Amino acid sequence: MYKWNNRIQEWQDIINAAIEDKKKIRFFYNALGTDLKLHLNRQEPYIVSPYKVIPVNEKLYLIGSIEEYDDIVNFRLDKMTDVECLEETSRDINDNLALAKALECHMHTAEKIYMFSGESVWAEIKTTPDMMWALTDWFETNFLITEESDESIVVLLKCNYSAIRHWVLQYGPYVEILSPMALRDQIKIDVQGMWEKYKE
Repeated sequence: MYKWNNRIQEWQDIINAAIEDKKKIRFFYNALGTDLKLHLNRQEPYIVSPYKVIPVNEKLYLIGSIEEYDDIVNFRLDKMTDVECLEETSRDINDNLALAKALECHMHTAEKIYMFSGESVWAEIKTTPDMMWALTDWFETNFLITEESDESIVVLLKCNYSAIRHWVLQYGPYVEILSPMALRDQIKIDVQGMWEKYKE
């Protein structure tokens, strides 16, 4: 599962110790190259207040915050290198009610499918009743059915913008974004780009 990084357990132990001691951590974050090796995303390390390590889709993610951002951030443990605990006290999540609320795991993972960081948006999606399994697999029961017939349903849900874009493309033949219009227009661009690749 983590063939390009065999130090996941070590990173998890360091992070859990930092969480318990309320200390910040420092690490480098990497992309996976075509050579199946890790390559730095940037030369500077990240300094993060760690709050929790959670499993999502058979991967481990660190949930934390960075001082300059008033939001929850996600980092995959298998993309980390050189993880170390600092002496600096971590940011107290209880100092920010929005952060504390976002950290509620069932809501956080529902809004952050695929674990993209960034803003969440309200999305209206038209699909078919037999897509309920897919909807509940990804969003649990964190959506509202606003219209329903034998042939189609319309659901309203809140999700990370990048994540819902990828989700809609994954289930493209079976779903249609009704709103927000910016996302609907982006899907049109994505589909056109795919068409250009496959038209010949």
